[in-house]
Amino acid sequence: FLFFLSSSSLSIQSAAMGFPVFLRVLIPAAVLVGIYMASQPFETEPIPATMKCVRVHAVDGNNFTLKVDEVPVPVPAPGQVLVKVKAAAVNPSDFYTMQGTYSAFKLELPFIPGIEGSGVVVKSGGGLLARTLNGLVAFGSAAAGGYAEYVVVDQTLAFPVADVTPEQAAFSIVNPFTVVAMVRNAQADGHRGIVQTAAASALGKMLVRYCKELQIPLISIVRRQSQKDTLVNLGADPNHVLLSTSPTFETDLSTLSHELGTTAAFDAVAASSPSQLVKAMPSGTTVYVYGLLGGSTVDGLPIDRLFQKTTITGFHLNQYLNQHGLIEKMIVGASATKRLATSLSTEIGTTATFADLQEKAHQYMANATNNKLVLIPQ
Repeated sequence: FLFFLSSSSLSIQSAAMGFPVFLRVLIPAAVLVGIYMASQPFETEPIPATMKCVRVHAVDGNNFTLKVDEVPVPVPAPGQVLVKVKAAAVNPSDFYTMQGTYSAFKLELPFIPGIEGSGVVVKSGGGLLARTLNGLVAFGSAAAGGYAEYVVVDQTLAFPVADVTPEQAAFSIVNPFTVVAMVRNAQADGHRGIVQTAAASALGKMLVRYCKELQIPLISIVRRQSQKDTLVNLGADPNHVLLSTSPTFETDLSTLSHELGTTAAFDAVAASSPSQLVKAMPSGTTVYVYGLLGGSTVDGLPIDRLFQKTTITGFHLNQYLNQHGLIEKMIVGASATKRLATSLSTEIGTTATFADLQEKAHQYMANATNNKLVLIPQ
């Protein structure tokens, strides 16, 4: 009897000691299995073999030729997802890409343009983040390809969005992400105030609202009084919106930038604009050129500014995100997507289809200050 009790006691003690050990092995194993299963490729609906798209077939100077083609549906690799496109943005950068003048994208003919849009994820090549991409997503494509019925993108460049239409969601990456990244870049470089050119553009309007929200000093430069009125109606301080056509423009910019301490300038014009900015702004100014509205070259830095810690450099969203890694990409994405219906919202103007995209893209670029052009893939 004593032997029986002793044996039973040992068995119970051993079981009690073994149970936690068993859990310590089981739980991590279950987690690993769950992660493995979640990261496996998936498909939510039947995928056709081919799709319609728009491709650039020829570039002649500033002219380009678009054709509606039928091509194989791309297959996502591990870390990528296939998005069924609902809407695709038409930005100036897309237009310059189609012209072959946008240095960030040098693609071999024929190619499918389109660097951002919205849609739903219908297939994954494998990857844990893909499981979080439910419902409507905004996507960016480092290799273009968005002007199609389907596009493959990196799973880290797709973001769930809410409270916006597919057309509005199509403009989630280029402008909203750029605005957030611009401000973060300027602040990281030690600047506390910003000057922007081409401020009546869609991006410029976003920057006005975003800087007001964050209480960052901002000087906005436009060409016409009507554009100034638009920015003032968005909440810009009328004294901080300058007309570049005014005979006192450079003096006004110098006085105001020194008063506000604005030493970062984001320039969408290029040509002589950057050198004009650094002549007027305080010592220590950095001009970040991000657009080519005035041409594809940038005039040199004035010689007297070489000794005043003044810099003219470039800013490109894709390069910024790649240089700063996944965590920064997620911070920028979270900050941008939560403001898509407020300070970083986009005003949609007209829509285009595959058949009339070329005509409407030229019409849009003839007056890019107007509301945005969006492609509906049909």
